[in-house]
Amino acid sequence: MLRKIIGLLAITALSPLYAQTIPARVDTLIAAINTKNVPRLLELLDDSCTIANLPKGQNALIIPAILQKYIPIESYQIVNQQVTGNLTKVQLKVKYQDQKEGHPYFVFGSNKVKELGIIKPIVRQEPALPTLTGIFPKKLSLPFNMKSGLIYIEATLNGQKGYFMLDSGCPVILLNRKYATKTEGNTFESFSGLNGAMKDVRLSEVTKLQIGSIEINSTKLVSSPMQDLEFPFLGLIGYDLLKEYVVTFDYPNRLLTLEKNPNLSKPLLSIPFKQERHIPIITLTIQQKTYQLGIDCGANANVMYQPYASEISTLLTDVMKESVNGAEGNTQESITGYLPEAQINTLPFKDMFTALTENKIRMDASHQLPIQGLLGTPFLQLYKTVINFPAKTIAFYHN
Repeated sequence: MLRKIIGLLAITALSPLYAQTIPARVDTLIAAINTKNVPRLLELLDDSCTIANLPKGQNALIIPAILQKYIPIESYQIVNQQVTGNLTKVQLKVKYQDQKEGHPYFVFGSNKVKELGIIKPIVRQEPALPTLTGIFPKKLSLPFNMKSGLIYIEATLNGQKGYFMLDSGCPVILLNRKYATKTEGNTFESFSGLNGAMKDVRLSEVTKLQIGSIEINSTKLVSSPMQDLEFPFLGLIGYDLLKEYVVTFDYPNRLLTLEKNPNLSKPLLSIPFKQERHIPIITLTIQQKTYQLGIDCGANANVMYQPYASEISTLLTDVMKESVNGAEGNTQESITGYLPEAQINTLPFKDMFTALTENKIRMDASHQLPIQGLLGTPFLQLYKTVINFPAKTIAFYHN
């Protein structure tokens, strides 16, 4: 049914939004938009309402700017309603007063509007990621040190000796800005860590980077401000260096092996993985339930995201509340403990340290990875784990 918007729709506008039917809630919302009634609209919106890809929590600044140029809606039709939990997404077909058509949408919560889909996201052109070029041997073995459950590999960057952290969850080699030179260009918005977006990620020049027998000369790589540890922390080794290799994680012997044509023996188990961007994704079974989890050697705990945390929290032992730090420099409070048992097929994975957190890792500036959590060091170190990035398989051997 086509609904004509007349006047202020006073009856619906004065009643509580949560007490109304969906059509009445839509009428109330459109009435506030059409009359550019900023106080009323702010009253209807949740404080953290999503409005395109604009910053959250700034409704009082954003709404007046939007309404100033917004063309009122003359009529509308509800074309779809989708209910997920206590959220209802309402898709509209509208005719504006300038006679143009549009398809805005609203997401209603129990009491407030959770998403206001009346403008298109602002598309910002990302700089192009650099192509990694240099000398890459067919096989190399890299001894590593462990700190806080993470792998650190000795390297030299622009004449500075130090260590890179191995982080397959990072799409590229990411330099510590302190040891990079001639930073330039626009910032990248698509880099995020465990707790959200990384800051001031830009291109920097590299004179020479040497990691074992790998040499990268006279190029540009991505850099970001990072803090040193008790040693010179040069940055992160990410997926773009690993993607052409079969990578063996040997935690007991503190050895990382990268090979292009390995001759491997028969494993305990070998399975294919699917991949979203640079993240391998596998299925882990916990208490007869299956979970799609990403593999990230830059995570020193396995991570389960909300809303799956409630299912996992009752299974954990030695439960504590801790602050979990991400590479982006932010922290969030998390419940941690040990997951007694999980399986891939029939292969057991026992007593894995696990944190229950909010999912703030994103594939790009606006989209989250389609995973329910991450598998990090506690998972990778239980067996000698071999990730074949070109073939997209993962295999497990006895340590």
